[in-house]
Amino acid sequence: MKSLLMPICFIVMLGLGGASEYNFGTKVMPGDSDISKPLDDLFSTDNAGATVAMWDIGPNPGLYDEQDILYLVSSPIPAIMPINAVRLTPFETYSAGSKVRPVDKDYGVPLTPVPGAFPDGGSFVFLDQYGTSNSGSPRYDISDPVYWHRIGYNTDTNDVRMSSLSENYLAGTRLSSFDPDQSKPIQLVNVLQYLPSLPVSYLKYYDANGNGNYDYLDDVYLIRPVPKGPGTATQVTVNSLRLSGPAQ
Repeated sequence: MKSLLMPICFIVMLGLGGASEYNFGTKVMPGDSDISKPLDDLFSTDNAGATVAMWDIGPNPGLYDEQDILYLVSSPIPAIMPINAVRLTPFETYSAGSKVRPVDKDYGVPLTPVPGAFPDGGSFVFLDQYGTSNSGSPRYDISDPVYWHRIGYNTDTNDVRMSSLSENYLAGTRLSSFDPDQSKPIQLVNVLQYLPSLPVSYLKYYDANGNGNYDYLDDVYLIRPVPKGPGTATQVTVNSLRLSGPAQ
């Protein structure tokens, strides 16, 4: 039995060897092992990009509410859940930042656009919470929290934290009425990524297994500094945000 198990374990370790060791919602810090890894645009072609969709399982069908599950998927939105969609909010035992596999409970479920999101799919934004601005222009830095934001000029209920605000407000959690980051102003200059992600994509992936396609082992990032244009590969840099967690 041992002679059979050891080769299998070795193969699994080889398969996961290029994948990230860091958690969803963490920022790339100086000295991290993924700095300078090459990146490619996530889902981006001449006619498509990445966006956020939902599985409508909440108490109010047809509306976006606190129990609906959000996913990062390709655009146009698939009719049913594909493999390798990234969960931006947790579902049962599946954590935020995990990817959908064929054996998972949410594989193949119906997907819909997020009602009321503007632009389509909402946007990824940051709050200049720590006042590091230049001549009144907010600047994104290592301490600024990142959010998926549905609509409007202020953070609102059921927006989702893409990075942790504190140990009580973790990445993948939704904003509630009396949270400290509720109703904070969002300026147009704050926007990191409108969705869908064309014409310029800040959403990237590292091809961990080198097969030329986005798949289960690949790590997803919201990348900074700003890429030069669509289709342009870039590298993981300090302050980029990890939008997926370690492959399991």
